Order: sequence, then structure tokens, then C-alpha cells
Amino acid sequence: MNRLQKTHDQIYFTLEQAQALLPKIKRLAKRLMKIKKSIEIYDLIDVEFDDDNYTEHIRNLRINKQFHKLHYEFFTLLEAIEGTGAIVKDLDLGLIDFFSFHGTKEILLCWKIGEPKLSHWHEVHEGYEQRRPIFFLEDELKEE
Repeated sequence: MNRLQKTHDQIYFTLEQAQALLPKIKRLAKRLMKIKKSIEIYDLIDVEFDDDNYTEHIRNLRINKQFHKLHYEFFTLLEAIEGTGAIVKDLDLGLIDFFSFHGTKEILLCWKIGEPKLSHWHEVHEGYEQRRPIFFLEDELKEE
């Protein structure tokens, strides 16, 4: 598999292709995590609209507007990441997966924010806890 392979709207990557995409994914994922934290802070603010207090009403409108603006930006970034073929598995942990093949077997290349490169994989039906070092597969994945 020398180029991106797309099957049923699913994009499959070689290890080299996924590694090449990682700088873009890192940038987008870090921004996505920051926005998520901001949304969580805004979510703690109790916004009640009181027709009798105009100043508070305007303040609440601005808070509400910013809250929705952050949600829009969040989903725009999420769409940008997933539009590359990468899959956001767990934003709190910073887990991103890339579909790949090991021979004819479908696998996921697994990356966690903070890791310098893709260094783990797991089977499609498994999760983060079952991930294994990629060096066992590395030569085979590069050739496919």
C-alpha cells in the first residue's frame, strides 16, 4: 500500500503516511484540547436571563455567545482532524488513532499527545490499555 487507501469512506495509512500527518494532527489536537477546557469553564457559569437587569442581561448574552462560538470552533477543529482520516478516540487522554493494515488485518496506529511519534498500535476491537509497541510491526508496515 504505497498511497492512502480509502475503503468505504475509511482512510487507511501506512506508518510513514501517518507519521507525516502527525505535526498537523498535533497542532489541531492541542488547540482542540484547549477549547474543550474553555468550554468546560464556561459550562460552570450559571447564565440566567433577567429582564429587569439590563447590564446583567447583556453580560449573559456575551457569555452565551462566547460559549456557542467555542462549541463551533471545537466542532470545526474536530471535523478538520477527522477529515484527514485520523480518529479522535479520547480527547481527555489525547488519544488519536489511524487505521492501517498489518498484512490483511485491519489495525489502529495509536498516538497520544506528548509522544514524539507514532510508537504504538492495537487491534480495532481493542483500546488504549491493549496497545503494543509498533517496532514489532514497523518494517512490515513501511513496506505495505
